Amino acid sequence: MVAKVGGRDPRVLGAATEALLSPDGREVVALETAEGRAVVTVYGTARRGGSRVVAVLAPPDFSAHAVKLLGWSPDSRLVALSTNELSGSGAQGVLLVLDVQGGMLTRIATGTFLGASFAPQRPDRLVYARASIVQLDDNEASLWTAQSDGSDQQELTDTGLARDPLWTPAGIFFARLERLGSRTSPPLYGLWRIAANGTALERLGDIEAGPPAGPLAASASGRRILADFDSPSGGAVQVWTVALLRRGVLTRQLTLPAVGDGVSRDGKLVLATMFGSPAQIETLRWDGELERTLANGASGADWNQ
Repeated sequence: MVAKVGGRDPRVLGAATEALLSPDGREVVALETAEGRAVVTVYGTARRGGSRVVAVLAPPDFSAHAVKLLGWSPDSRLVALSTNELSGSGAQGVLLVLDVQGGMLTRIATGTFLGASFAPQRPDRLVYARASIVQLDDNEASLWTAQSDGSDQQELTDTGLARDPLWTPAGIFFARLERLGSRTSPPLYGLWRIAANGTALERLGDIEAGPPAGPLAASASGRRILADFDSPSGGAVQVWTVALLRRGVLTRQLTLPAVGDGVSRDGKLVLATMFGSPAQIETLRWDGELERTLANGASGADWNQ
């Protein structure tokens, strides 16, 4: 479904298991997996916007059940996605960039991918978290940057399990596993920031929780960050807000039965799926207080940035 600001004029666009609204708000890229095929469709958000299939991922080239949409480029031309590439020797993970106009898929890298994000301004460059299967077993994954055609690969970090990078004007933010969980203590994840050239690595704060439950989200400036983490005891999600202030960093857990879905451009509102019967899409003030209910019986919201 798509709706205007405040939840007005809701409309069904089509069937999907995943969907992302483009930064310019004009299109939605949607993924539907059925009958052994993963179909990527782009829907126009205008009332007569129409739809078009831009890619079909299926054997013998790709696994249809491993496709994940990772994010749009800021000019709404490209979408990053990951899947498994099939060959006679088996399957391996692959990061792809899809041109939503021409439908061309560009192979960026192979490995196990734990998130990707485009630079906030052109030229088209993206950051991604990559691990080999062996490295992942040893809790090792690195951040890399590359051009959208796969050229100019550069490694930013080389230690720790770095994952879910988010490229903003304020730097590249990511989560990193600092401590494995045990019988007496939960896992510990650090929230980090690094400059696009690999300098100024900074640890912003620590969160005792399970692994990230979804990608990070940020305001347009990158000064306010939203992060979801699995509860170490299971069965719940912890929603955390991180604000970069002049005098430091303020990290706060929102004690809500919810999943954080996004941050408004000005950083004043949080978009969230509130658990209940039925689930609700709501906007919250930055302190976690309810601002407005946008939809009932819905989940997995997104809004254009």
